[in-house]
Amino acid sequence: MTACHLAAVKGNLEVYDTLCYWAKETGLNPCDNLRKKIEKRFTVPHTAAQGNNADILQKMCELVEERLVNPNSGDKKGYTAWFRAAQGGNLQALELIYFWVKEGELNTDELLLAQNEERNSALHIAARKNHVGMLQQLWDWAENGQQNPNQLRKSLLQAKDNNFFTAWHHAALNGSSEALEKIVDFVIESELSADELLLAKGENEVTAFHMAAKRKHVRILQKLWVWPETTQQNPQELKKIYF
Repeated sequence: MTACHLAAVKGNLEVYDTLCYWAKETGLNPCDNLRKKIEKRFTVPHTAAQGNNADILQKMCELVEERLVNPNSGDKKGYTAWFRAAQGGNLQALELIYFWVKEGELNTDELLLAQNEERNSALHIAARKNHVGMLQQLWDWAENGQQNPNQLRKSLLQAKDNNFFTAWHHAALNGSSEALEKIVDFVIESELSADELLLAKGENEVTAFHMAAKRKHVRILQKLWVWPETTQQNPQELKKIYF
C-alpha cells in the first residue's frame, strides 16, 4: 500500500495534498499514484470511494482528466470505484463519481448500467445492501439519462447478474424490505408489469418468494403475499403460482 493509498483510507486530505505537492516537486506526475494498484488491485480512487472519503475524491477530480475515471477500470472482482461506493452505501462518494464522469462528457448511461464480473450493477448492490437513498438516486439519474429515460429505467430494473437475479431478487434474498418496497414503486412508475416482477425467476427457476422462504425472511414473505391484492383483479390466482 502506498502513502497515497494510506491517506485515502484515512480520508486525510492534508496529507494527500502534501504528497501531491512533493510528487510535483520531484518531477513526478501525482496522477501516476492514482493508477497504482495494491494487493486487491485497488487504486487510490477505489480506496477513497470505499471509505466514503469525498474530500480525497474531490481532490482527484481537480488533478486528473476524465479518462482516469474510466468505469471499466476495476479491481480483482471487477469492482470500480463506482461499485465500491455502492457496496459501502457511500452516497456522497457515488455522487462525486457520477458528476466526475458527467463533467468529463463520458456516457452516464453506461455508468448506471455498468456491471462487474458477477454482472452486478450498482442497483443490484444497493438493493442487496438495503441502501434505499442510493436506489432513489440511481433512479433519479436515469430520468436524466442520455437515452430514453423510461427505457433506461426498465433496463436498470431488468438487468440480470450471472445467476439471472435482478435487483428485486437481491433485495428478497437479503431481507432488504425497504429496498423491495422501493423497487415496487419503481415498477409502478415505469409502467412495467407487477405480475412479471412478482413471478420473475432467477437461477433454478426460483422467485423472490422462494428466496425469502429459504432465508426465513418472514417480513418479506408477508409483503410478497399482500402485494398481489393491490395489483391484481384476481390475486388468489397469482398467489397459487407462488407455490
